[in-house]
Amino acid sequence: MKKIVVFCSLVVAILVIGCSTSQIQKPKKIKKSVKQDEQAVENKKSVTVYVPEETANSIVLKPIKRSVGSQSKEKQAIEALLESDFGKKIFPKNTTVLSIVIVNDLAKVDFSQDILNKPETSASHEEAAIYAIVNTLTQFQGISKVTMLVEGKQKGKVDGKNIEDFWGHVGLYDQPFRRNEELIK
Repeated sequence: MKKIVVFCSLVVAILVIGCSTSQIQKPKKIKKSVKQDEQAVENKKSVTVYVPEETANSIVLKPIKRSVGSQSKEKQAIEALLESDFGKKIFPKNTTVLSIVIVNDLAKVDFSQDILNKPETSASHEEAAIYAIVNTLTQFQGISKVTMLVEGKQKGKVDGKNIEDFWGHVGLYDQPFRRNEELIK
């Protein structure tokens, strides 16, 4: 009789341990991660990136939509431009956005020195690249002008390259730049 009572007690103990609350709480963790995923999707913003596109006679800026996070959407928009098919073709490899600072209505976008590694390009490609950056940033409320910096400098030289010459055609002499609607397709 004692053996049966001990055996039944062991079976009950095993069942209690097997059905403990830790197994019941696992669905709460799943619900929380699903809720976090839903919040991450809600925090995504749609921005327009102005990507240069060659036509028969010229280069125009084609607006395309990209999703970016809610943090520093201006920086993420320029990063999306650099990572676009056009960006990979025209902007020098390893170009990164170091920072974007907005003061009054002026956005100061600071690039790594890699942006000065002149690609094989024409004046129209250089102009399109500059205005792709400018038009992408001026879509945001509170930005009407853009100045480009390289390693924190607007003028002078970085690694022996003149910042204002940019890629050698159009240059950055007339900064700050304003939005150019005429280039938008």
